[in-house]
Amino acid sequence: MNGDFLAKHCPLGMSRHVARECARRLSRRETRGGIVSVLGIAYKENPLLLLDGIPVFDPGAIVNYDPLRVEKIEIVTKRYFYGPLDVMGIISFTTYDGDAKNLPLQNATRKRFMGVQPRKIYYSPDYSTRRDALKRIPDYRVQLYWNPQVKVEKGKPVSLDFSTSDIEGEFEIIVKGVTVDGRSIHSSRIMRVILRDK
Repeated sequence: MNGDFLAKHCPLGMSRHVARECARRLSRRETRGGIVSVLGIAYKENPLLLLDGIPVFDPGAIVNYDPLRVEKIEIVTKRYFYGPLDVMGIISFTTYDGDAKNLPLQNATRKRFMGVQPRKIYYSPDYSTRRDALKRIPDYRVQLYWNPQVKVEKGKPVSLDFSTSDIEGEFEIIVKGVTVDGRSIHSSRIMRVILRDK
């Protein structure tokens, strides 16, 4: 795969001009609305177009894409096989941000997913040692307890201690886990909190 870095060149205003001047191995003919030749070799089918790894089936979307966002163009000039994929070449555009910003998508939805998050420590007041100090501080927690690392041994009961908040009502207790042989477990119960001061 050959790569041409656009950061070393002056912006030319249109993607087709950038492709012509900065990626000389790429030639484009507009006769049938698609990129039909690479290195002067004509193909019966368009090569696979990628923008930040996203397949683009409308060549016009690439031609009209902002060239100032494009960092490099990589080209595969031969027929390419990968599993069931069979294409007559690949032209891959990579942007600086890597998120294909402002790319119009047909019959698709763009969503942002959260990746691995740092461990969060939930606050839980310790009334066993600071009951008097915390007595006048309101406690409006709706999540009373969270512990993602409870180890259970067969035949040994596990005791988990937590304090309720100043909110009355029903709370759901959810227990999830994975056994040593990979089976998932799930159980839930409802408990009701009633404040004794009322």
